[in-house]
Amino acid sequence: MFGGAAVGEYGIKFEATVTNETNPPGTVQWVQLLDTAIHATDKDGRPWGLELSGVLDTTYPYNVLIAPNIAKDGPSQALFSDDRLVDRRDDFEMYLLWKSSTANSIYVPLRKVDWYWEFYASSADGMQWNLDSSNYSHNPPDQDAFNHPEWTDNISNYRDPITGDLILEADD
Repeated sequence: MFGGAAVGEYGIKFEATVTNETNPPGTVQWVQLLDTAIHATDKDGRPWGLELSGVLDTTYPYNVLIAPNIAKDGPSQALFSDDRLVDRRDDFEMYLLWKSSTANSIYVPLRKVDWYWEFYASSADGMQWNLDSSNYSHNPPDQDAFNHPEWTDNISNYRDPITGDLILEADD
């Protein structure tokens, strides 16, 4: 497994402080979208891959386990013994939305953070892996969000229901 985070830790953390100068108060929620490109080569030299664009990152709203104004993520990738090369890049958009407690209010986008992580790993035997290169967003800045997040699919639709691993397809 490459990436991920130890229990109680995270790869990236988002924290919102929403100041409301008027009443009534409101609530926040997070939504994360992603583009992903994963390419692998198995021990027989066959290429496998998965490329998705504009998909929801698992849940709506984004699963917040710490507190409503804090979200975290720790992307990871399983490395299998049948594989010899794995190359992955994920580009994320994390949105902060706010909704007034006034009746019939809707969530509106306030801020967003664009961030990414990528790596290239290789193995001669599928057991011992080398991290040949990796990179990620270092303290990415937030920016105004003018549009609601929109997605075409959910990354969960491409996960094995038992293991949770992404299912790659043969690149023919």
